[in-house]
Amino acid sequence: MRGRKKDLRKLPIGPLKKGQDEKILEALGETVKRLRKCAHISQERIAEILSLHQTAVCRVELGQQSLQPWHLQQLSELYDVRVSELLSGQINFWHTAERFGQRPPFPARYLELVF
Repeated sequence: MRGRKKDLRKLPIGPLKKGQDEKILEALGETVKRLRKCAHISQERIAEILSLHQTAVCRVELGQQSLQPWHLQQLSELYDVRVSELLSGQINFWHTAERFGQRPPFPARYLELVF
């Protein structure tokens, strides 16, 4: 292989296809919002923790803005989840709510059911 250059265009790494980046941002935003609500933390408080403005946190939750890697690390430490779980959305929200001394967020009609 010496002397031959690899064609970087054939590697799977690179820009996302049209529409994929929006879906990823929306999914990350939804995860951030669900975690925040499970912990009963305000957008203002998350903004303070991340050194962002509250409107930036709102845009993240709406899927309109991305987070920097260090913001993801701060959120993972706050919620006691891995960064990979934040990105995949595969999080035990029940555990997060209990960690913050809260009841998991269920719709009221589910709380009335007897098991």
